[in-house]
Amino acid sequence: MNKILLIVDPQIDFISGSLAVEGAKEKMDALANALLNDDIDCDCVMVTKDCHPSNHCSFKENGGQWPVHCVTGTTGSCIYTPLWNVLNKYNVNIFTKGNNPDKEEYSVFDNITSFNALSDILVDFESNPDDEIRVVGIAGDYCVYETICSLIAMGYKNNILVDTRYIASIDGGDKLDKLINKYNLNSN
Repeated sequence: MNKILLIVDPQIDFISGSLAVEGAKEKMDALANALLNDDIDCDCVMVTKDCHPSNHCSFKENGGQWPVHCVTGTTGSCIYTPLWNVLNKYNVNIFTKGNNPDKEEYSVFDNITSFNALSDILVDFESNPDDEIRVVGIAGDYCVYETICSLIAMGYKNNILVDTRYIASIDGGDKLDKLINKYNLNSN
C-alpha cells in the first residue's frame, strides 16, 4: 500500500503574511509536530506552492480578488519554516502553480507541468484501491478544495483522506465539509 501526504500551499504568506488564514499557524504547527513524532504514516510527501509573478491576475492591483501574495523569490512564498525543518527527513516533491500571470490555478492539477509530474507519481494508485492520498494544507475552501476536486475528477475519490486536523480555511471549513459530505470522502 502506498501512502502519500499532499500538503497544499503551506507558505508563509498564508500563515503570517499578506493573505494569512486564521488558524493556519496552529494547523501547520500541529502538522509539523505530527510528522516529527511519526504520527502520520506516509511513503512520500508532495507539497504544492503558489509561485506567482508580481503581475499575476489574482492580485487586486491587477483586477483580481487577492492581495499580492507568494511572489516568486519573496519570503512569503517560502514553505513555513517549522514545517520545512521537519520535512527534511522525508522524500519531498515540490510542485508549483500560479506561475502564469494570466491564469488562476487553485488546484496544482491546473498547472500542466505539475499535473504531468503528479500524474506520474499517482499512476500506481490506479491499481490499488487501498492506496491513500492524505490531503492537508491551506486554504480548505480554495486551493485544498480545488485540489481535492481534481483528484476526484481523476478517479481517486476512494483514495482520498481529508485530514481536517491540518487544514485551515478562510470560511472556517464550511465549504470543505460540504465537499466531504457530498462525495462521502474519508476524513478526520
